[in-house]
Amino acid sequence: MKKPILLFLIILAAAQSFACSTFLINKNGHLVFGRNYDWSTGNGIVLINPSGLTKSSMVYEEKNITWTSKYGSLTFNQFGKEFPYGGMNEKGLVIDLMALDGTVYEADDDRPAINQVQWIQYQLDNSATVAEVLASEKLLRISRKSPSTNHFLIADATGDAATIEFINGKMIVHRGKQLPVPVLTNNTYQSAQNNFKSAKDILATKSNSQLRFNKACSMVSKYQQDVNSKTSPVDEAFKIMNEISQGDYTVWSIAYDITNRRIEFFTKDNKKRRSISFADLNFNCSNKSNYISIDEGEGNLAGKFRPLTMEHNRAVIKISAEGSKKQIDLPQEVIDALSTYFATVYCKPE
Repeated sequence: MKKPILLFLIILAAAQSFACSTFLINKNGHLVFGRNYDWSTGNGIVLINPSGLTKSSMVYEEKNITWTSKYGSLTFNQFGKEFPYGGMNEKGLVIDLMALDGTVYEADDDRPAINQVQWIQYQLDNSATVAEVLASEKLLRISRKSPSTNHFLIADATGDAATIEFINGKMIVHRGKQLPVPVLTNNTYQSAQNNFKSAKDILATKSNSQLRFNKACSMVSKYQQDVNSKTSPVDEAFKIMNEISQGDYTVWSIAYDITNRRIEFFTKDNKKRRSISFADLNFNCSNKSNYISIDEGEGNLAGKFRPLTMEHNRAVIKISAEGSKKQIDLPQEVIDALSTYFATVYCKPE
């Protein structure tokens, strides 16, 4: 891998420093994962990622890993194919990232390395459950050479959920009894949960991240315990996302209906709630991945996907880069490297 990609990882880490929020609702076994993405531009694409694609991790002066995707997935990407900020695969696994200042990934060792956003795609390609994601730590690690500041909330179709954080070079996981309410914003889970439990009022904080955490925890818990509620879990997820929105900086609001393998979302520039059902998608191995603009259409979008070309990929990255200039500045060589990377991904049918 050429040095410009290392520069990209540094830039991308900075790009993820804005506030984001995630949570999981489990209403009588109906699982819905909610996610607000907050940033200066809402440009992006929704991608169908087929199974049977062979890929290699993009790292600099480290051992990389090559794999063939076992599962198809739907992801939300802002800086090109293979670098998602989150998504769901056909087995119902959902992964999303958020900023976490102070993150320090594990030290270099004999395991192959991968960058933090491609790690999301790797897990969606290879893991069906939270347990499999956690077990993959033995196989690969997120590269410490990328000074990223991210942590992750993950959930699967069994209702299992976990937070994954990297503190002082160690992977810290909260799961099961250690994760009483699956909510994550921009504090470590433990500190956010401790402050939530000790607060007399959910509004009793000056921390924006803590306030969003408190509100989401309170609303998720209240909804799950309300036996008389007639609100659907998806509608409740959007209600919570609206309550913890960062105004114009919340550019995507996404509800992953894990139980029904369906995604609903709206964006700052298209407030119509749109939907994509996995039952309507074709994840057969192909040299081309299909995409739609994240701001286009209305209603059911399954029939609106079209093949992604290198030119389309480059255009998406350039528009995202232009919209992010107040926070980051992507050199042309980085844009070139990102736009051409997906040409290295090839079809390996069963």
